[in-house]
Amino acid sequence: MGFVYVQTSYFRHPKIVAVSDKAKLLHLASIMWTAEHLTDGFVPLDALSMLANEVSSRGRWRTKWVSELVDAHLWDELPTGWHVHNFEQHNRSSTRAVVEANRAATLARQRRHRERGDRDVTT
Repeated sequence: MGFVYVQTSYFRHPKIVAVSDKAKLLHLASIMWTAEHLTDGFVPLDALSMLANEVSSRGRWRTKWVSELVDAHLWDELPTGWHVHNFEQHNRSSTRAVVEANRAATLARQRRHRERGDRDVTT
C-alpha cells in the first residue's frame, strides 16, 4: 500500500484556497493517482476522465477544474497531460525502476538473513 505526503496545512495554502472544492478534490486525487501508478506527479490526458469521475459523477466541468489548477500553479500543463507542481519536493521518487530496485534489494536482504539463520540453528 502506498502513501503520499500532504501537509496538514494543505487546505489553508493560498493556492488551494484560490480554487473550487471540486478542483481541490481533483488535485488530491491526482496526487494519489500518480503515487499509485508510479508516475512521479505526471497525470496523462487519458487519466483525466477517470480522476474527474472520482471527484464528481458530473465530470462535465473537468475543463474548468483543470484550468483552475493550472492557473493556480498546482498543475503544470504539458503536451501529453499535466504534472502536479512540486510533486518531487514533497514525495519520494516512486518511478517503477526505483520501486523495483528497492524490492530486489529487500528480497536479497531477506534471503541472506534466512540463509544465515539456517546455519545458526542447532539441534
